Amino acid sequence: LGHHGKHIHAGEELEPAVSITRDGKDVGDIQVFNSLLSSDGNAVLAQEVATVFEPETDDEIAHYAQGGLQIPAGARQVLVRFRIVPNGGEEVVYDLPIQLE
Repeated sequence: LGHHGKHIHAGEELEPAVSITRDGKDVGDIQVFNSLLSSDGNAVLAQEVATVFEPETDDEIAHYAQGGLQIPAGARQVLVRFRIVPNGGEEVVYDLPIQLE
């Protein structure tokens, strides 16, 4: 669980990213969604969007991304909520706190 970019600022777009493997191999056939919440998790700041699987390249490992989320101006910290829905399995949810610069 993570995001593209090194420096994340309020008022900009954040692109969450997730790499998922099973038995050491990339998993590209599940659904991954992300949304943006307040740091306490009580307020939705950006509605859930679907991500896209990006196969491995010479520059990057395989991962799910392209689900950009707009960070509100003035925010200091946010939570990215990842919702992962495997085929035939139970969905799982992970929250990743992001400190903004």
